Amino acid sequence: MTTTESGLFTIMSVSLNGQEDIVASRHRARHLGSQLGFTNQDQVRIATAVSELARNALQYGRGARVEFSVALNSVPQYLWVKVSDKGSGMDTGNSVAVTGRLMDLFEVDSQPGEGTTIRIAKALQTDRITSSDLHQIVSEFAPQRAPGAFDEVRRQNQELLETLSALRSRENDVAEQQLRLDQLDAEIEQTNRGVVALYGELDEKAEALRQAAELKSRFLYHVSHEFRTPLNSILALSRLLLDRADGDLTPEQERQVGYIRRSAQDLTEMVNDLLDLSRVESGKTEVHPGLVKPGPVIRHAARNHASACDK
Repeated sequence: MTTTESGLFTIMSVSLNGQEDIVASRHRARHLGSQLGFTNQDQVRIATAVSELARNALQYGRGARVEFSVALNSVPQYLWVKVSDKGSGMDTGNSVAVTGRLMDLFEVDSQPGEGTTIRIAKALQTDRITSSDLHQIVSEFAPQRAPGAFDEVRRQNQELLETLSALRSRENDVAEQQLRLDQLDAEIEQTNRGVVALYGELDEKAEALRQAAELKSRFLYHVSHEFRTPLNSILALSRLLLDRADGDLTPEQERQVGYIRRSAQDLTEMVNDLLDLSRVESGKTEVHPGLVKPGPVIRHAARNHASACDK
């Protein structure tokens, strides 16, 4: 057990001389991952990466060795595994591809005739670990005996079964999510069709309202013009009567003719207002808002009310 100036605490190392050492390195990697608080899935990843690199180092090198350490001063802290040999340079193709996906960090240094060193790391997910914690972990490793090849194969098979079960569970979850997405897509499509139909109905109603407004404007325009001719005649005749063109009128006759003339004038103003309204709706008249004194309007309304009461 050593600690470098950079805070790299070396926990243990395993010499690789045969297949049983590969099994031992995998077992220690799995157990150390458990002690450091890694999840079961991360423990499998670490153990798989270590055994793959150890097998490669034993096959292509000599004097191979696996070393486990923890970077205490880094943020986050990392579990580092160094696999080295003194061969002429190992084939790192498949190993690099596998461990690169399983671990967080990967470093390789392979020089012809000088051996190969590969360092992999996984970030710790627990609270910060101290050197005292690591001494406790190391003390727990001492009495342990590495499992045999059969036991390790059986454990690997169990891990594969657990992984397969997790994959099947994920496939079922994905299938359920896809089913919900398909149902949601169908609902959205149905809603879109309803919205399109609603827009079509709104367009039809808007067109019907536009035609009705146009017909109303035409009706008001033509009816107003039809009213103006007899109203002008009534005004002209009443003016002649009041001017005594056909002789004198009695006071009662003059009063009745005055009523007729005022009523015709009021109706003429209404007709003119209807014509103005139809012009505004058809866009032939520009409206210019302005200030209006309420006094004349009120007096005009009062006179009309008094005339109606006299009638």
